[in-house]
Amino acid sequence: MTIKGVLGVVAGIVTLSAMLFAMELLVDAIFGTADGAAFMRNTPAMVLWLVWEGVSLAAGGFVTASIAPRHPVRYAVGMGTVQALMTLAAMVSVRDGAAPLWFWLAGIASMVPAAWLGGTWRVIGRRLASPASSG
Repeated sequence: MTIKGVLGVVAGIVTLSAMLFAMELLVDAIFGTADGAAFMRNTPAMVLWLVWEGVSLAAGGFVTASIAPRHPVRYAVGMGTVQALMTLAAMVSVRDGAAPLWFWLAGIASMVPAAWLGGTWRVIGRRLASPASSG
């Protein structure tokens, strides 16, 4: 484990958190609700949230892989795993029935693959941009 790798994981989590927070603010402004309450009102809104969460995790994986010097995809997967574990802990501690169990489980199940995808995109981008690949 390297310092840059750990910083990459932290930066990835900050990235996905900022993107989720921005979506929550946008939805609250549109629907006049607070704390993302509009998402918990119907299934299509929850599915939209899960899609945005996947995009946010992919962005977090991309950022993580951009910072981690060695094994960038491994660190991106680590970031997704850390986020999945934090979400699992949140599900267990705040399971108040506001969100259905399928919503929690679908989000958790998609976190590692989405982070992997973001990390992989970054690695592919680096390879395509390297001078050796243009020859």
